[in-house]
Amino acid sequence: MTEHHEQTLLYLPNDVPEPNMPQYQRHLDDALIQLATTLEGQMVVLFTSHAALRSSYGAIKPILEARDIL
Repeated sequence: MTEHHEQTLLYLPNDVPEPNMPQYQRHLDDALIQLATTLEGQMVVLFTSHAALRSSYGAIKPILEARDIL
């Protein structure tokens, strides 16, 4: 059996624009697409609001579906 620390990756980017900046959402969505592609969808993402979750989901869903990830 594998230990949690051997199967867990915590990704905390340090180059993300502030949430009030116009490019923030696009940067976040691009990072999520890259991670989901690399990890073949095996990830959990935490959001601070339901609106942010819906926004990212709407933006990344078609791309990840086209890659057979979602």
